[in-house]
Amino acid sequence: MKNPDSPVWFVTGSGTGFGRQIVERALAEGCHVVTTALKQSEVADLQEQYPERALALELNVNDPKRCAEAIEEATQHFGRIDVLVNAAGYPYFTALEEGVDEDARRLFETQFWGPVNLIKAVLPQMRERRSGNIVNFSSIGGFTGFAANTYYCAAKHAVEGMSKALDIEVKPLGVRVTIIEPGSFQTGFMQVMRHNSPIEISDYADTAGFYRRVPGDVKLPGDPVRGAKAIYDAVTSGDPPLHLPLGKEGYELSVQQYRYLLDNAEKLKDVSIGADFPEGQHPLDLQQA
Repeated sequence: MKNPDSPVWFVTGSGTGFGRQIVERALAEGCHVVTTALKQSEVADLQEQYPERALALELNVNDPKRCAEAIEEATQHFGRIDVLVNAAGYPYFTALEEGVDEDARRLFETQFWGPVNLIKAVLPQMRERRSGNIVNFSSIGGFTGFAANTYYCAAKHAVEGMSKALDIEVKPLGVRVTIIEPGSFQTGFMQVMRHNSPIEISDYADTAGFYRRVPGDVKLPGDPVRGAKAIYDAVTSGDPPLHLPLGKEGYELSVQQYRYLLDNAEKLKDVSIGADFPEGQHPLDLQQA
């Protein structure tokens, strides 16, 4: 590579959607990028277009061994990885009761364990350098919850919790974590990536069923090109945020959820605090008296 100081990005799920747009943004900004997809052919054009700055790899994030190999290949090729973006994923439209267990577990393998596989593979070099950025895609649904996306939201909630704890662990080591929480974006989420459960229960027709009936060609407000720029700008700002809601929907729903959580905590303050041992009456204190 010509400029050894140019940051190296590693992006999963970059055949389509946000992953693709983030790769294109990083390349346009002069970065070196490892672009990955289930099939190498889905991202080969990026390496052809930027032969000195792009490396296209085949990667199934569900395979821990392959994740470690891909990180090693990327590191051998570019010398290091500065930014890991876990963007691979897909929606699974179903109410909880309608969900097929095997499909739900496979979803968790991709949405939660996939990022974990890659984070564990890249952290040793980031810890050694005392620098790096880990960007994990959640969803505003991973913060608030949506009908018909029960398992998807659960997996994204897991990403949120993992990312917040990870941030506490690695921030003192110079590694930053950012959670991306998009609202509805025109990324192919409802078309190319959509999975529906084959089970439908009529009692959920007005909740989960309503969202399952949304047509694949629905116009969504979020612009993935602008979203990718917002992500790039936040990550490279020098002080990347832990939480990054994206789009008007992401912003408004996150504010609504924070207000609800604060109001609920204040409303139940006495109930919550009353669950502690009364002051001076902890069993250990009484034993020592």
